[in-house]
Amino acid sequence: MRVWGLIGCDGRCYVFKECYIRTSCEDYDLGDQKLDKIYVHLTNNAIQKFSDNYGKFEDGNQISLHSLAEFVST
Repeated sequence: MRVWGLIGCDGRCYVFKECYIRTSCEDYDLGDQKLDKIYVHLTNNAIQKFSDNYGKFEDGNQISLHSLAEFVST
């Protein structure tokens, strides 16, 4: 989950209401055959973008918090 925040020089904290969820382009699997597959375990965009499945499930491997909430509630 990526959320932006700012702490001002006066000590006030500000949090941007919009955030997004970074997703993987591979199904999560703890099996021995998948432990060395970086696309299964790391959702960093700098790594995911090199996978053949990048964007297979969500555009750019990310969804909004609102979209996640809708998906979970169904």
